[in-house]
Amino acid sequence: MNKLKQLETKDNFASLLGFKNSKYINYILYSVGTDHLYKTFSIPKKNGGERIIHAPKEKLKRLQRKLAAVLWDCYVESLEIKSKNKKFKIPAISHAFEKDKSIITNAQIHRNKKYVLNVDLKDYFDSFNFGRVRGFFLKDATFKVPEEIATVIAQIACYKGKLPQGAPSSPIITNLIANILDYRIVKIAKKYRFSYTRYADDMTFSTNRDLSSNKSRASKELQHFMEELENVITSSGFKINPKKTRLSDETQRQEVTGLIVNKKVGVKREYIKNTRAMAFKLYKDEKFEIDGKQGTMEQLTGRFAFILQISQYNNYLLYKKSLVENNFEYQKNLLGRNSSKKSASKYYWKYIFYNRDLRKELFYNKQHKKYSLPQEFYSINEAEKETYMSLFDSREKEYKKFLFYKYFFGNDKPMIVTEGKTDSKYIKAALKKLYKRYPELIEKINGKFIFKIDFLKHSNTAEYLFYVPEGGEGFKYWYNYFSSKIPSNIFKQEFPIKDLGQDIYHKIYPNYIEYFQTLTSRKPNHPTIFLFDNEPVGSPLYEFANHASELQIDTNTLNQIRGSNFYRISKRNSLYVMAIPLISNMNNGKSSDIEDLLLACNQPPVLNGKTFSKGGGSNHYGKEIFSKYVLKNYKQFDFMEYIPLLDGIRDNILDYK
Repeated sequence: MNKLKQLETKDNFASLLGFKNSKYINYILYSVGTDHLYKTFSIPKKNGGERIIHAPKEKLKRLQRKLAAVLWDCYVESLEIKSKNKKFKIPAISHAFEKDKSIITNAQIHRNKKYVLNVDLKDYFDSFNFGRVRGFFLKDATFKVPEEIATVIAQIACYKGKLPQGAPSSPIITNLIANILDYRIVKIAKKYRFSYTRYADDMTFSTNRDLSSNKSRASKELQHFMEELENVITSSGFKINPKKTRLSDETQRQEVTGLIVNKKVGVKREYIKNTRAMAFKLYKDEKFEIDGKQGTMEQLTGRFAFILQISQYNNYLLYKKSLVENNFEYQKNLLGRNSSKKSASKYYWKYIFYNRDLRKELFYNKQHKKYSLPQEFYSINEAEKETYMSLFDSREKEYKKFLFYKYFFGNDKPMIVTEGKTDSKYIKAALKKLYKRYPELIEKINGKFIFKIDFLKHSNTAEYLFYVPEGGEGFKYWYNYFSSKIPSNIFKQEFPIKDLGQDIYHKIYPNYIEYFQTLTSRKPNHPTIFLFDNEPVGSPLYEFANHASELQIDTNTLNQIRGSNFYRISKRNSLYVMAIPLISNMNNGKSSDIEDLLLACNQPPVLNGKTFSKGGGSNHYGKEIFSKYVLKNYKQFDFMEYIPLLDGIRDNILDYK
């Protein structure tokens, strides 16, 4: 029995949402009133017109999020109970607002079909009025809550008597109610041999039946299907939008929720072309438009990410079908080194590289039993890895170029690249404590801190597109995009394809700084700072010095440089190289990392009975937990040892200005 069914009073309901009693709920519903807790705005629709969004303010949004979480848990629980019955199959009908589902999973079911039928529900969200929402939770077998609680749920979720588009509780409630419709439609779809999915108000049907073999019969069947469908939809409290009903065959462009499904799931060419044009406009003029309005960097990032997501999904399907389902010998052919297989195998390699865990295996050549890949995979050498990374298509190359522009050329703040993921948290904590000392790096407005510097996020996409591993080793790879010079120790191994190593190197590592400077006649907006841990010979700092020969860092005197000139080990154009300052009372003054600056003046707290250790362990907590704690509780720590580091960051930024 789900949690909601067990409730008897409003206080019980409030407790389920995480409150002591119903006082807060009563305050929101009756003292303030939900109608006063929304802001309304419009966004353009893809096909013209505007979509009205009613977004709740934070007080109400908090309540709606808690409600949505409880409803989702109850829904999942009900499916798990039903799934114990062997005859019951968990439906894969609704793909909107559900975990692990998207417009991609919705479209994939309809790809490579002879016919695709699109049906749209008219005024979808307006169909869910207060009475309907309340009645559902009163009568539905999964919930059947008391009247008082059903009323409260509807009051929390509705705005002016309807479910608002923009509230976090609306998606799950619409799906719950529309599930009843889905089950009824599935029966009709099976009768006429159609596959059926729904994404919110977009309903899609597809079939491989040859409807053209007997046009008269096919036409009548389709007519009967549409009549039955409309009857079910109408009787369920919805309406069809006849203007958006469309039947397309395999000779036409078949679309499902904005994606092309003729052969495989794809993005419209117009969308890709427009995205590239927007990016080029941004590079040239530092601004661009989307739907007649000035666009933002994040909007453009989202468009590129969406295009890549579709490509990787198709790569995954090919990988799964051809590498997992086929025999060992066939796998070896697909992963082979034969130049004739290059084109055929690139998709499988791309998926492998895009998978973070698998990519780590490529970098470190460790057997990963989880994936059970052939030995050919584990024996690939460095030159071959880089060769396969040169097989990016134009979409990936354009996204890669855009991201470099976003991070290092058109950046609106100085960019700091660190060795570890936690470094930024310590620096942010130090700046919060010392904000009055560093107005160039941070300011406090109306009680909120505004950082004037940015930190590069170690995302999977960035690691994939730029072929950059995690940690200090990654600095060498990032530097390749700031330079045209090919390192002398690169490409000593034999290549699996005929192209020269130099050509491949420039395909993988174009000098983007030079490219954008030539294109725009501008310099990067802000500097980039590589911040190294200050460690002796054999560390990433020394490896970088050997690699980046153009920077002319004398490795013979690097010990002296990193001690006295840590704040600017080297500089070239917009790129500054610096290290964590050494501290005499830590590691005998021979090495330091970002934690050492803190540990020199502070005793780490005991958290949940565990003490701090950089390496973590069963009786210790590690860097991730410690850095989060420090950032949250910055006021209780002494950051005096961070002052030389922060001075160095500030001075490098001012030097570039």
